Amino acid sequence: MAIPLFRLPILVIQLILESMGFIDIFVLTSASSKTKKIVKNLIRVRNHEMLIFLEKKEHFFNFENISNPDLFEQISSESRNRYPKDFFYLRIGTFDYVPSEFSSATNGVPALTTYWCDDIDHEKVLYNAFIELFRLPVKQICMDLNGVAFSTCKNWFNETSFVASLLDPSIHHLIYRPPQFVV
Repeated sequence: MAIPLFRLPILVIQLILESMGFIDIFVLTSASSKTKKIVKNLIRVRNHEMLIFLEKKEHFFNFENISNPDLFEQISSESRNRYPKDFFYLRIGTFDYVPSEFSSATNGVPALTTYWCDDIDHEKVLYNAFIELFRLPVKQICMDLNGVAFSTCKNWFNETSFVASLLDPSIHHLIYRPPQFVV
């Protein structure tokens, strides 16, 4: 039996939404624009930070609790043309049909994986969706450049320069592992 969420009083709706996790809220807001508007107006995320990890095949967005860094949720994106058996579609930004699946990371952390075509700057779309919805501070951007083409590295630096400008300049937040070029 489904709960008619929007027939409840506004404070009850707010309490229900605040008790949900990031992944649950993100999936719920992709269902309708009304839900997204309500979440943006009612929910204030406190005591959490966002960490961004850019790697060759995957990009991770970790939502970490400030008081307990072991408690976090992870949303990742992959570029691939074949999707898993049990997937569903999400509406993210201007893209209506983004194949996604619930999974768990290696340490049992709840995770959501989204699958994108290679020609889409999916990390930028996801970042904009998270900032619009959660308005979280970015704690760290970590880039692993091993095995990544030079043009992709350049693209990542251009895209993350705006994000890096939002970071606190007193702390070194932008971490990258330099590529090992083979001659």
